[in-house]
Amino acid sequence: MNQKGAILPSVIVFVFLLSAVSMGTTQIYKRQMQQLKATEDYYIVQSMIELSKAELQYQLKSTPDIQELFLTYAAGTVRIQKTATKTYQFTGISNKAFLKQISIIVDYPD
Repeated sequence: MNQKGAILPSVIVFVFLLSAVSMGTTQIYKRQMQQLKATEDYYIVQSMIELSKAELQYQLKSTPDIQELFLTYAAGTVRIQKTATKTYQFTGISNKAFLKQISIIVDYPD
């Protein structure tokens, strides 16, 4: 402030720039956190699908004609559907509502 009590323009510009930088940094941090959460959800669903592939192989030994199977994990669920002779579609859904679908070919055990 100067002697008359008015705010100097340089102080106004400094405060404006400081707030702009703060808001920009906050937005960057927020977007990075969203990306981190999405990546974490992706890896959780991918892990559940990999575990489900092993479980399906195990269950095909005792029941070779499985049409549909639901597997529940602590982090979500995996739905397995038979789409062709040796093709199963794995649909993984985490508890955080992230969805990933993958189709793989599973050979029947001997």
